[in-house]
Amino acid sequence: MTRVALYARVSTKEQSTEAQVAQLTAYCQARGWVEVAVFRDDGISGVRDNRPELDRLRQRMAAGEFEAIVVSKMDRLGRSLGMILRFWDEADAAGARVIVIDQGIDTSTPSGRLQR
Repeated sequence: MTRVALYARVSTKEQSTEAQVAQLTAYCQARGWVEVAVFRDDGISGVRDNRPELDRLRQRMAAGEFEAIVVSKMDRLGRSLGMILRFWDEADAAGARVIVIDQGIDTSTPSGRLQR
């Protein structure tokens, strides 16, 4: 069974990560994946590379706790291509894949690797 981490982020305190987490949870449940952890950065800009929950996710990912990280959109991981690619490289080094629901990206597939 695939062990996954969910990551959600919004830029302002007026927004909520609830809708993102509901989408991510439904996606994983439909596939029978085990949700190991949910990480939420509320009110934190995607321009910042260091975010409390993203940092925790990175630590646990490096420890091998997840086989996949699921996000709703690519820009939840970062606002620059460099930030996103660094995260994908970190996930790859940890043996985890990144799944971006809205863009249909799975970094474990040939087309997902091509997008890197």
